[in-house]
Amino acid sequence: MAAPTSTWWQRNGLLAGIFAPWLDFQLGTHGLALPPALSPASDPDSAMFWVSVGVAVAVALGALVWWLMRASTGARARHRVGMGLLVLWVLAWVGGVAQTLRSHHNRLGLQTPRDVTVKVVAVQVQPASVRSVGGAKVYVDWPAGGGLHTVVLESPTEDLLRKPAALTLTLAPGRFSGEFVTAWRVDNAAASTTPRPAP
Repeated sequence: MAAPTSTWWQRNGLLAGIFAPWLDFQLGTHGLALPPALSPASDPDSAMFWVSVGVAVAVALGALVWWLMRASTGARARHRVGMGLLVLWVLAWVGGVAQTLRSHHNRLGLQTPRDVTVKVVAVQVQPASVRSVGGAKVYVDWPAGGGLHTVVLESPTEDLLRKPAALTLTLAPGRFSGEFVTAWRVDNAAASTTPRPAP
């Protein structure tokens, strides 16, 4: 029979594991579409730094598990380290749930939107995946907003896929931070000027 403490951790760990998917399901059920974020383009050097950090953490955890599995390691030391890892795991889940809630509230509490014309640098077709319905990943140059940015727009038009010179984005600041695209249109003579809502 499982100890009461063990049962409590198992029950609440399961709740933490299903909370984020349940929140996404509720948003989808009630027809709440979260607008895509206009994000600064990632710096390759910064990306490699975080990959290196991830590898270092994985190696450190592997070394710790190897040390715990050694027969010469005392039971008391294994218990203390195990409890420390459990606390870190719980903190990671709580932080993830808090970040998910903040992200959703940030996008659902948008501020007054404004139109911004940006230069289109590149357009890439973004295939659908488990985490995204796909569309077009657009690289735009927005000097007033800090330079190169990216945004994934669903249901791209032929005009957008031809890489127009400019694009008008309707940007709404989030409740806490960030810029989100609520509508867009291609700026050229041949394209329709009807704003296209962002999903």
